[in-house]
Amino acid sequence: FSPYCSACPNCPNRKIPVPNIISRTFRQARPTLESLEFEIGKKTYIDNIGKDEVLSLRFEGEVLKPGTLLPKHSKIDIVLGNGNRPN
Repeated sequence: FSPYCSACPNCPNRKIPVPNIISRTFRQARPTLESLEFEIGKKTYIDNIGKDEVLSLRFEGEVLKPGTLLPKHSKIDIVLGNGNRPN
């Protein structure tokens, strides 16, 4: 068993691509992330007219792009719109 194994489906270190959930609502995005065995981290709200719309994803402070490979059970932080128009 290799610590960098990505082929075996039950491997605890298996890396999974981050799905493209940008512009989806948190209600839509949460089950997608959880079905891939990612954990929801900190939710941050910023001024954006789209209330609860996913604006970006972060892992350990870095912005994630869709398709980035992360280990199962990684905690992903989510930046969401708060429904307020930006100034």
